[in-house]
Formats: sequence, structure tokens, C-alpha cells
Amino acid sequence: VEKAKYIVDKVISFKVERVTGMKQKTIKGLSLLAPFRVSNMGNSMENFVLNLSYGSIKDFSFEKSVIYIDKNRDGELDKSEEVDISVVKDLKPDSNQLVWLGAVTPKTVGLNDRVSFGLKGEASSGGKDSVYKEATKKNDNLKEDIVFGDESSEDDTTENNLYINRY
Repeated sequence: VEKAKYIVDKVISFKVERVTGMKQKTIKGLSLLAPFRVSNMGNSMENFVLNLSYGSIKDFSFEKSVIYIDKNRDGELDKSEEVDISVVKDLKPDSNQLVWLGAVTPKTVGLNDRVSFGLKGEASSGGKDSVYKEATKKNDNLKEDIVFGDESSEDDTTENNLYINRY
């Protein structure tokens, strides 16, 4: 008897990386601007929901935080690229999108204190309310078979459609 081959319909694989070598002008009112790159290494076009991540820090949050998405892909941060709902839309396979995390540090944090925070990404079929929660266990005719393959990092070693890059 011939063996049936197992076919995966969709592989979700991506990473969120800090762009450390990039110099950036600041915008009035924001004391920190950190560029990140979201890369889609899966086999289908996806949306990526972005959120701020504080890790294990307790009793800390920024006074204000905002995410900018380089919509026109010119590598420059423009005030018009500030977004209310932080979703990188329709990112094609083997492509990436530059985003900036802007934040105002509270006055209670001492000068030169190191605070570990970063950006969290999750693939989504639509927007923030349709994030993929779990991979399908087997292929059938009723649903698309999805396998999570998000890249591992120092802060995130589980392939579960969640990539966190903290610094």
C-alpha cells in the first residue's frame, strides 16, 4: 500500500529583531525610540500583531508608549506612521517590515537604570482579535493545517506563534 504524504498547508514562522545599528532622530515628547524589524519566514502572507512586553518586571510601565510602522518603507520615522492598533498588515513571505517602539520612561526610574522590555509579535489571520492560538494537530478537509515555527530567541524558546525580543 502506498503511504500518503503529510502536507502542511500553512507554516507560521517569523521573528522580531532589534535593529541596533540604526541611528534615528527623536520626536518631541518621546524619550526613547527603538527600531525593530518584523520578518515573515513562513509560507503565507500574514498580519502580525505587535505589543509592548515588560517580561518579569513588576510595578513598572511607561508613561506613554506608541508603535510606528514604516508604511512607505523609506526607513525614516514619520509622525504620520503612528498607529493606534499595532498590526503589520499583509506581510509577504520572505519579506520584513521596519517598526519603531517609542516610550516615555517614568520619572521614578533612576538615571542609567537598566529596564528590560521589548516588542512581542503574534501572527494573525486578521487583526488583534484573530491571533492564531494553537496549531492544528492533523490535516483534514474541514480546516487549514497550521504549524507554528516562530524562531527561538533568548527570551522565547517555544514555537507557539509568539515571538518576544527584549533588551
